[in-house]
Amino acid sequence: NARAVSSRAGGVPGLQAEGEYAHQWNTNFPMSANAWYVQLGYVSERRAWKPNLSYRFGFFQGDDAATPTYERFDAPQSSGSDNWLQGNILRKTVVNSNVLSHRVRLGLSPAPGMNLVLSWFHLRADERNNRGGAKPLQELQGDTFGDEVDVTFSWGINRHLFLLGFAGIAIPGDAIDRALAGDAKHWRSFQLSLFWNL
Repeated sequence: NARAVSSRAGGVPGLQAEGEYAHQWNTNFPMSANAWYVQLGYVSERRAWKPNLSYRFGFFQGDDAATPTYERFDAPQSSGSDNWLQGNILRKTVVNSNVLSHRVRLGLSPAPGMNLVLSWFHLRADERNNRGGAKPLQELQGDTFGDEVDVTFSWGINRHLFLLGFAGIAIPGDAIDRALAGDAKHWRSFQLSLFWNL
């Protein structure tokens, strides 16, 4: 696993670049799987609300059924990290395997200690073969897992109180909709939490 970050890419103030690559193998059976992402963004510290706009593309390899090597990337512990997170709602169904991920994000800071983030995700399959272990699963009947739009609000009210709010909607794509016989509904999630630190 290797990661590189620059907060002044190309010498341009505010231009941010980031990338990470991970490779997996297994000594018990033939496995060779890859995952990576690249992200480019810009933050304007001098403008009101300090807008931060970024685009990220992530690749999480799927298994090619035509080869004897198992190539599906498996990262069961990666979803908690914002760098590897592929949507707060869709990640519950589409894990970091067999996924091509696009994310556009706009962040704003209306006041000190306060952040508002708007994110859009578009997830597609790398391979139609959705095998996730020793037993082959049914082949995907579509290429698109879905789209998701999230709004996250966080506010450090003072040294003891922290407010976190989240609202999101996920729209299943054809791969999920056909697996549910055309009956996939939009998924919504709402959260409001107040943390008290003694």
